[in-house]
Amino acid sequence: MSFDGTTSSTRWLVIDLANDPLGHPNSEVGADPARPYASISIAHGIRRFEFMIHADETDEQAEDPEFVAAMLAPFLPHPHDVDVIRHRVYTHHSRIAGAFRRGRLLLAGDAAHLMPVWQGQGYNSGIRDAMNLGWKLAAVVQGQAQPSLLDSYDTERRKHARAMIDLSTMVGRVISPTNRRVAAVRDRVIRAASAVPTLKRYVLEMRFKPMPRYDHGAVVHDQPHRPDSPTGTLFIQPRVDTRTGTDLLLDDVIGVGFAVLAWNNNPRALLGEEAFAQWNALGASFIAIRPLTQLHWTPPGQVDDPAVTIVGDRTGELKAWFDRHTESVLFLRPDRCIAAACIAQRAAEVSARLVDVLTLTVGGDNADGTGPVLHVPQPAAESAGTTP
Repeated sequence: MSFDGTTSSTRWLVIDLANDPLGHPNSEVGADPARPYASISIAHGIRRFEFMIHADETDEQAEDPEFVAAMLAPFLPHPHDVDVIRHRVYTHHSRIAGAFRRGRLLLAGDAAHLMPVWQGQGYNSGIRDAMNLGWKLAAVVQGQAQPSLLDSYDTERRKHARAMIDLSTMVGRVISPTNRRVAAVRDRVIRAASAVPTLKRYVLEMRFKPMPRYDHGAVVHDQPHRPDSPTGTLFIQPRVDTRTGTDLLLDDVIGVGFAVLAWNNNPRALLGEEAFAQWNALGASFIAIRPLTQLHWTPPGQVDDPAVTIVGDRTGELKAWFDRHTESVLFLRPDRCIAAACIAQRAAEVSARLVDVLTLTVGGDNADGTGPVLHVPQPAAESAGTTP
């Protein structure tokens, strides 16, 4: 299987320090042509420094404790008095596997793609792989879906992984020039951009970072695709109230499986008994979202549906989301991607299309040995400096 892309000839020294000697939560990238560097605050009190190694500096020299101390000296008053977890030299890779699935073999994380550290998305991309693939593997192994569902993993993840590789590579090229004239031109462009508040905010908030959106795969889009459709995007994570709890994360209310959400409607009534029974057999949650003021309201002469959880829009984020979209019924996958969305009257027909696309079945097992095997090897040594 191919691993397409490039490997940079530039080497970097990564130094991880426990008991962060700077202590602040900030991270910075120093585009210094004399020696580009990064200083990154990581979880659990770890500080990571990364320094470009020049062509005339050997790996052995770069890994010497005195060289390490010299790199830290401009940033720390006592560069020898640090708790070094590790220090090592590595190179940046911009590569992606030719296929994420081949029969029973599936690749995820660094086995599927490698990218430079500059957008801090190597580890995050691995988590996105796991979230996308995990529920599909579980559905196939448990006999709830056909093995063909696994083909959607490559279809969905490849585009975003490729986009993150390209972005990280481009940012690295902006940061890393050691030619002072090139660096001076870059600095003038960046300073000019910083003078425009909206452009400065766009860059600082990293709004240029591509977000995952699945135009194909285990999703059901209207035809033709509408650019404003929420299908294929991740749903929001607001705090909500229920009849029995307050200030809860919506994911905690939904649980770990599929979910059918409806704004100000009973999803069971919209689906009809046949579709409801199918989703119920798959362990789906059914959520009726209401304005918070209506949380405890029950129509006169009726009783609440025990299969439906009533959720109050505690912060107004849910209403704001539905205000921006015409769709009022959402089918969420276990990874919280919106698999399908529609107006209330179309819930049953869209449900049928989605069940077909997901190759869902109710019951059965995968005892014939055709089920997949997940292969997630240890991270490649060359990508050891990847930032979460």
